[in-house]
Amino acid sequence: MAIESRGSVPGMTGEQYDGTIQQLREQLQAAPGFIAHIGVVTETGVEVTEVWESPEQARAWIDHTVAPMLRAAGAPVPTPDIRPVHTLLLASQR
Repeated sequence: MAIESRGSVPGMTGEQYDGTIQQLREQLQAAPGFIAHIGVVTETGVEVTEVWESPEQARAWIDHTVAPMLRAAGAPVPTPDIRPVHTLLLASQR
């Protein structure tokens, strides 16, 4: 069953997020169980929503890749809210 993992990084700027996702893009896309990533820059930081095949795969990605990178940058590590996905629709290939 697919899950949604949602977390926020208060104080992160759009430029910081852009640099981070640029570094992680290929690794994230190749991560076992990864389905989708959405990053939203808000007035207070960055909110990230991802879809994974399982909670274990989402947690492994956060624990082994995202958390160390954020800690090294002095940014807070989010505690994601993980919920089961009921429906996921993707655009058909055109």
